[in-house]
Amino acid sequence: MNDWKYFFDYELNNPEQINYRIFAPDYKAAILYWFSREDIPKQQKEDLIRVLVNFDDDCGDFYRYRAYFLAAEALNYFPEFSFGDAIVKQLLDWSYLYFGWQLFPHPLVETARKALQVTDKTRVIGAFEKLLRNTPSRLTLQSAAVKLGELDAGNKMAIAALILLLDVTTDNYRLLSICKSISKIAAGSQAAINTVVKLMQTTEDKNLCCEAIKTLGKIGWGNQIATLALEKFLQINRGDRICFDAAKNLLLIDSGNEVAKDALVYLLESTQELYLLIKTVEFLQEIDSQNQAAIKVLSERLKTCRDDVLRAEIAASLGKFDCNQAGVKEALIGILESYENVFLDDLDSLEICGDNELYLHRRIITSLVQLYPSDKDVISSLFSFIERNLNIDIDVCLSITPDVRTSSLAIYALRNIFFDGHVDLVVYQKVIAIFVRFLKKNRSSDLCIQIAVAEAILQLEPDNEIAVSILVEIMETHQNIWIGEKAATILLQLESHYQQAMSILIKLHSKENIGVLLGYKRLLPDNYLDKIVKEDKTTRVLIDEAIALGIQNLLDAIAKDKKLPLDHEYKTSRYMTSEEERFFQVWSNVNSITKQVYFSEIITALKAYLSEKFYYSNSSRYDEVYQFMWDCAEKMSYQDFYKAWNS
Repeated sequence: MNDWKYFFDYELNNPEQINYRIFAPDYKAAILYWFSREDIPKQQKEDLIRVLVNFDDDCGDFYRYRAYFLAAEALNYFPEFSFGDAIVKQLLDWSYLYFGWQLFPHPLVETARKALQVTDKTRVIGAFEKLLRNTPSRLTLQSAAVKLGELDAGNKMAIAALILLLDVTTDNYRLLSICKSISKIAAGSQAAINTVVKLMQTTEDKNLCCEAIKTLGKIGWGNQIATLALEKFLQINRGDRICFDAAKNLLLIDSGNEVAKDALVYLLESTQELYLLIKTVEFLQEIDSQNQAAIKVLSERLKTCRDDVLRAEIAASLGKFDCNQAGVKEALIGILESYENVFLDDLDSLEICGDNELYLHRRIITSLVQLYPSDKDVISSLFSFIERNLNIDIDVCLSITPDVRTSSLAIYALRNIFFDGHVDLVVYQKVIAIFVRFLKKNRSSDLCIQIAVAEAILQLEPDNEIAVSILVEIMETHQNIWIGEKAATILLQLESHYQQAMSILIKLHSKENIGVLLGYKRLLPDNYLDKIVKEDKTTRVLIDEAIALGIQNLLDAIAKDKKLPLDHEYKTSRYMTSEEERFFQVWSNVNSITKQVYFSEIITALKAYLSEKFYYSNSSRYDEVYQFMWDCAEKMSYQDFYKAWNS
């Protein structure tokens, strides 16, 4: 294996007959090792790299790029190559420059940037430094400086380039971006710290000042100038959001800084902003969960505050430090009990709690469940809150004659309040029992309610027999696609009923609906697909048939769409015709198709889209097609791709 031609089975004039080992994943390690061997003549190595960088694939350049990136990585093992600088420069050009009529395609740019990390590091550093000296583009200067700083930690030229940009830039938005770049590569740089401190002290833009503060928090660890600057800032500015950022970042560079801690406690004592109160408590909890000054301040505010919204948050904040503090539980329950006619639609999810009055009841509920998971008074108040605001009686299974909206709200509220498992087992079982009794008493009620209740039960108690039996009955007896699909998708999560559910889904959806079937396929462990049998065919076969039909639909749509690559007036922003909409629906699932047997037909059909003319008329479609072709080239042999492209 001394001769480089071995990696080609050399017949360069007959690409269909060559065994191109340079593109075989299994051979990459062997090729790179070949370049590191001292017994291989340098001329052999030179010749192989020259062939790689000059490779002409005659099929859209996809394999030309792959060959070039292999040559670039080989430089790391054979840095003596005579034209190594030119290879690295080309990688930089692909990564940061433009060509002719468009930007370089995204996958080419991303792969070129990755190649810069695995090629000859010394050359890359030199090329970046040359780029910094010569580029007229400030955007390129900034981006290249960051990459150089990441590649060569502490590189003075990279840091100097960003400092220069910070000094000469006047646009606040650009200054924000430059600060973020400095924070990535300039840790410990005194010059960078001095420049950012000056920006923090002189700018009148609060957002920019805040970004400068955050940058100091990332680059100024242990630095006295940064510490003194933030301390001075906190002595001048007190009580607003930017002070929180200043205190937080001061503690990042000087843990235990008393000026910063005092500033945070002052915020707890003075702020009227819920957001600021919440964030300050969260951060203090991280750095000092037993901060006595904070506990004292919050305790005093709880006694005197008369605004329910702020008082509830103060109580919840105090409870996070010490839930046994006097008045915390009572304040939260009392405020919750005072709320009537609350809009409870949002109780179907307790994941997001905003910092305004509209979300007050959600924050109180979340705090009570987290702080007092087994407290009988708390559990009673939560049940009472739901009953009062929905005008129902939970003990008689939500209500005697439930309507869809009210019952659904009650179900989701109960499920989400108690779903996270903070409450004790007795309460957990009580909620499940309520749902089960509801199902037994309301078998003739709206199917949507039955499905919602069964789903809630299974989320709390997987494999609950009553909930499963309800869903199976609905799935097997009702022909409505939405109803059957909803019941089946819930049962898909249960291995014991997977086969039934998948069979129903295949029955409900014709093979033409490739998007739906592929969607279900993504839900499923791959080894399940061979287990399910319907009409003597496994689910895998049925789905493959659906994919094949979808491919044919795609090819038909492309054939009807062929005029579009030549049509300058075609724009995706205008209303689509029915044919164009059909094309879009089929095309949207193309990335789900993983079997290479389909790739050749699609490549042959789609290559017309990769033209300058079509790029101008529909750049987003161009980018999608290019990405798909790039992915195919990563998976297919060169011979197969070549045949598809040239057929």
